[in-house]
Amino acid sequence: MMVPESGSRLETELRDAVCVNHGVMARHRCELGVCKYRVMPGLQPREQLCICVSSLQYHVCSVDKCTIAAPGEGGAEFCPISGSEIRACPEVYYPARAKGRGSWARPFCHTMTPETRKRRARKPKASLFTKVHGALTQLLLSETAVALRARSHRDAAASPPGSTDTTPPAYRVRRLARYMAQYIERVCGGMKAYRDPNALVSAFVSFFVTGLETGSVTLVPRVPWVAALAPLPQDYGKFAGFQCRPLSAASRGIKRALHTSTGVPDASKAMDADELLQLAC
Repeated sequence: MMVPESGSRLETELRDAVCVNHGVMARHRCELGVCKYRVMPGLQPREQLCICVSSLQYHVCSVDKCTIAAPGEGGAEFCPISGSEIRACPEVYYPARAKGRGSWARPFCHTMTPETRKRRARKPKASLFTKVHGALTQLLLSETAVALRARSHRDAAASPPGSTDTTPPAYRVRRLARYMAQYIERVCGGMKAYRDPNALVSAFVSFFVTGLETGSVTLVPRVPWVAALAPLPQDYGKFAGFQCRPLSAASRGIKRALHTSTGVPDASKAMDADELLQLAC
């Protein structure tokens, strides 16, 4: 378990995540089955953050960073805190029957398939916040995003020129993801793209770059720090799981959701520009 520095921003973030008022207990020793943990998405894709509610000590669980994985059934290794499979079992060679066709039918063949393991308890589905946070992190902070910004000779700074804001981009992305998840459930819940939030997230990011206005009504304000990190319009399709055609369909769906049937902008569904500005603080 890792111990955050007392009085640091990380300690504040961990305290808010588990909803407690006490500080870090550096001398605490976590015990499985005794301590309670809050498992939430980490800062990187396929990464989980496990926080001890009693001491605010935390464990970063991923394939590369988990150091407490223990052997389980079938030779695989699992994290005892998050329950995630860290290393899969090796493939096992055993014969299996297969049906042939026509005159070249072969009654028996050998296949190389993984050994069947007992089914583990099904984990609950990932929340909308988890999906939105993962998509935002991939578009704004992943290695692909950094490489695309460097290729286009764009500044990777998250703050606009003249700004004195020093909040790390990862914390701003987390706050923005929480706000967007609530907004999508309230305004875009009936859209087909809601089942795959990648298209909705990429459409909103493109709106954050330019803003969405109809007449004198600002439906989606421009967010400068997102515009500084967002990919170029032609680069969205270079991210895994993102395609240009669903992005266009989601953009049209968002515009329909923010307007009435007669084409008049619905100001009650507009994003709050002041609240979006506070998310960067």
